[in-house]
Amino acid sequence: MTTRSTLPTRQRRRLPTLLTLLAVGLPLTTAHAESPAPVSVARTAPGPHCMDAKGLLEMNQSSPDSITLLDRDQSPWRLRFSAACPGLLAAEDPRVAAVDSWVCGTGNERVVAGDTTCTITAADRISRREFAQHAKQSGVARPVTLGTVNVTEHRRTFRGSPSYCFNTRHVRSWSESPQGFTVETNPRYSGGHRHYVIEVASSCGELVHSPQVRFHSGFNTGVICGHPGDRLEVIPTVDPILVAISERGPLPEPPINRTLSRCAILAVYPAAP
Repeated sequence: MTTRSTLPTRQRRRLPTLLTLLAVGLPLTTAHAESPAPVSVARTAPGPHCMDAKGLLEMNQSSPDSITLLDRDQSPWRLRFSAACPGLLAAEDPRVAAVDSWVCGTGNERVVAGDTTCTITAADRISRREFAQHAKQSGVARPVTLGTVNVTEHRRTFRGSPSYCFNTRHVRSWSESPQGFTVETNPRYSGGHRHYVIEVASSCGELVHSPQVRFHSGFNTGVICGHPGDRLEVIPTVDPILVAISERGPLPEPPINRTLSRCAILAVYPAAP
């Protein structure tokens, strides 16, 4: 239950802070390679649509012709290839190779994964919502068939990804937003994200008048990702007029019917900082 605040082998791999995904700068000269720019010097993009591949945080692949990335500023990008390059994240050590680590979609940059090389033909900024969709889809893009196994109940170990999920245990408050509404979480347990945007299937007008809501996970895990069955439930409140009447005697006939309102959750993604 959350009290309203008046105050926002998978095809996917979350990369650690010490990067497994390397942005490889291709030096133009030997002297340039031996004299890297000081860390304190600001990097200037060679064009308005160029992604800085140094310090990449996350890579996903939901389709064979592209990948999605988070740069070190938490900005989401999509890189498109000249030809289909499936299974990049299943290979060892996927990395971006580009001159001085700038990816502009000129055809001179590439993604290298094992023995596979994919030429990048476009680099596009995308929304956080779109990035979350790709991150969620990448987990089911390539189903894996297993042999006969004995299944033990472990559903509560599912945590999802902070790129498109939040844990209800760490929700601090909620408020309305243009997209639907926003929840505040503990960033320590949410991949560093403090606020998440929640989009619902209907208008959920009851939210305006309800001080309390709660979340229901379709998988009964306490994790909300916009999966089927994830929903927002508006807690019914007691009308103070009816309370006053009931204290003096029987309620009028018939009483007002106050039912639990449910709103299906369609999408979850971190709010812009």
